[in-house]
Amino acid sequence: MACANCGYEVPAGTANCPSCGQALTSGQVAGAGAAQPESRGWLQRNLKWALPVGCLGILLLFALFVGGIFTAVMTSFRSSDVYQQALALARANPEVQQALGLPIEPGWMVTGSINVAGSGGDANLAIPISGPRGAGSIRLQAKKSAGKWEYQQLEVVVTNGSKIDLLPATKGPTSF
Repeated sequence: MACANCGYEVPAGTANCPSCGQALTSGQVAGAGAAQPESRGWLQRNLKWALPVGCLGILLLFALFVGGIFTAVMTSFRSSDVYQQALALARANPEVQQALGLPIEPGWMVTGSINVAGSGGDANLAIPISGPRGAGSIRLQAKKSAGKWEYQQLEVVVTNGSKIDLLPATKGPTSF
């Protein structure tokens, strides 16, 4: 308890303030029915930092969730057989090797769609690729029937605008 005259913290059971000598009234004497401070909960005591940290934590969890979904989708694209075939054909093509250089590496942001049901399906993808001399993307449209992909379009579009057809010079779709 503090002295009303000088503010000195007076020990319990003291009748006069040791600092200024002021006599303490009966209500001021320590232990004489002094009111206890109201106890507040943890959240009330720490609201100034708990609320922003809680909101930041929720945003972080949401970002991790979205990042996890993005990673799962990109991994499923990269592990598909149509993606693997198209990338292998582009890496083996001498015109693509000349335009981009070696090694030819795939980029991260694959766009498009793949729909597979049993032994059938379809794919429409744009796969970014790059090499030491330049960059481009593999564009493909394919249908899957009886477990084989038939490509209607399979080309590399280089950033300078040139297109390199990866399909053999035959008419119609080609299956691999």
